[in-house]
Amino acid sequence: MKTVRLLSWVLPISLVMGSAGMALAQDEDPPAEGGEMAPEEAPPEGGEAPMEGDAAATEGDPAGSEAAPSMAADVEASATLTKANWPLALVDRPITLVKGLLQVRGDINVNLTKELEGKPFAIAPDIYYGVSDVLNVGLIHGTGLCLAGKENGCAKVYNDVGIDAIYALTLKQFQAGAHVAVLVGSFDPEVVLGANVGVLLQYTMGKINFYFDPKVYIGLTQRDAGNKEKIDAPLEIDYQVTPKLAASLFTGIGGPLDGFADFMAVPVGVGALFGMSNKLDVGGAFVFPNLAGKGGTADARALNIFVNFRM
Repeated sequence: MKTVRLLSWVLPISLVMGSAGMALAQDEDPPAEGGEMAPEEAPPEGGEAPMEGDAAATEGDPAGSEAAPSMAADVEASATLTKANWPLALVDRPITLVKGLLQVRGDINVNLTKELEGKPFAIAPDIYYGVSDVLNVGLIHGTGLCLAGKENGCAKVYNDVGIDAIYALTLKQFQAGAHVAVLVGSFDPEVVLGANVGVLLQYTMGKINFYFDPKVYIGLTQRDAGNKEKIDAPLEIDYQVTPKLAASLFTGIGGPLDGFADFMAVPVGVGALFGMSNKLDVGGAFVFPNLAGKGGTADARALNIFVNFRM
């Protein structure tokens, strides 16, 4: 299950909504400003990022829609964004959704570890909402619906959930925010509770975006059973190939605080996101959860396929 969880990035409702989004996409107005990308902005929780000064394809009529208010001078980058003109390009999206925007992300995660292909596989939904331009809250899952059965690595069909929050401090070319979450790693047979505390950083440079989400996990229950502190610092580098297509490289470092040097993992992966409209994305990633860390191996592999739907 570890190999799948390391890059937990579609819930059945997501697939339904995705289909609906496709239909909506056909009726969308063409991107505003001739498909030009708004610079220096990045994505919500997904972790995928956008591009500066090239072409921020957006939808709807910005002039005819109500502009989202700027919360302060430091967040002026989001002041012109609304639900109607949310950027099509990944590298043009800020780290937080604008006020009133809801995003449903559904991930299908499949273990492709040698001799354990498909054991397990799971559907993990995440739902985020823009409480304001700078504050997002979300319902998240590390595993979600584990559908492979007990004999294939699923202890339970559904056994984890979390509440996540992102508060943006600046939304300019360099974006930064506080990132905290309360996580229920297991309901049964024992409640395993923990919290993530960290920061979310994003820097956009032309068509290239750097997205860094370092955090510390703190075990709150079942500490004697091993639910203790861990570091997780994923790094994502995105390149906007076209106004709709972004390619990504994933890496980072993670491991338990106690004996970090002996157990640290360094994942390596590649992925892509295709913006079908400013309401619908599809994408995927192929990852080696520990290719370059302690005991690194190419035998451990994971596949992620996802859909983002916004409304």
